[in-house]
Amino acid sequence: MSKDDVDLTMDQSKVIEEHLLRNKISPLDSGIEYKILHQLDCVREALAYRYFELLNSSYELYKCEKFISGLCLSRTALETLSVLLFINIKLNKFVNGKDVKALFYFVEKLMIGHSSQNRNTSVKVESINVMKFINEADKKIDNFRSLYDTLSEYSHPNYLGSTEAYSHLSSTDMSVFFSNSYKTSNINLSESLGSTLKSLVGIHWLEVQEPYGDLYEKSLDIFMGKGAAGNLRSELDFLCQKHENNNCWIIKPK
Repeated sequence: MSKDDVDLTMDQSKVIEEHLLRNKISPLDSGIEYKILHQLDCVREALAYRYFELLNSSYELYKCEKFISGLCLSRTALETLSVLLFINIKLNKFVNGKDVKALFYFVEKLMIGHSSQNRNTSVKVESINVMKFINEADKKIDNFRSLYDTLSEYSHPNYLGSTEAYSHLSSTDMSVFFSNSYKTSNINLSESLGSTLKSLVGIHWLEVQEPYGDLYEKSLDIFMGKGAAGNLRSELDFLCQKHENNNCWIIKPK
């Protein structure tokens, strides 16, 4: 893959980023039927900001030939991309099943979830393990998990991310040569990072961004329909009470 191909892809990504990212999201209405989706839209926007920062930083490392660092960051960008994709999966499930409680608990985990191993917080909501996102994304996108596993080998201090990248054994004696410019490496790290960047951009646009708007609108119609029929309040009352008792702001009825 040529550097020109990667540069063109990232130029296209920059246009997408400038068009998509918002600096403010106002609720459509103060009614309870808007609140869960508003909160989901907000946490999704924060994830989008995170994704583009990681993607662009990885590209900067690609340009200055810091390929291992770039591959490490691109793995984190792929994790973030898997969460954005999972949001679409959850919204599609909501459109088909109309389960308000399930969507509520999902949004709660995204917004305020923490690792159960984190002793530095009093928040009791447990986050979703990243491998849940990765494995669900793999069901929709061929080789998604395979790409993640390969990037993990570079990200961890394993063979590909250390010995293979920085050292080379002499063919004549036991001397080992090292270089932080990867001149000793037997693998094309530039190719690995460049193809990863192209994959990230392609997945984001085709699998994440394009379906989201339609799924959001369909989900909003369901909430509004439940609200008009008088069913939504009863479905959410226990959730509102639960979070008032826990002094949590994730949803507060009007």
